[in-house]
Amino acid sequence: MKFSLIFVLLVLFWGSRMRNYVSESPVTIQNNQAVIYLSGCFDKEENLYNKTY
Repeated sequence: MKFSLIFVLLVLFWGSRMRNYVSESPVTIQNNQAVIYLSGCFDKEENLYNKTY
């Protein structure tokens, strides 16, 4: 049998208040293989922000 290992970078944000950023999105992704979950967070305008990248 042949096995291969798969490593995934997983980043989770929950209940974060993200503010004082000037870009359109509070997240800058430099690793396109990363999985990023934002749940129950607030953006710079205090709006609820839920997103999966």
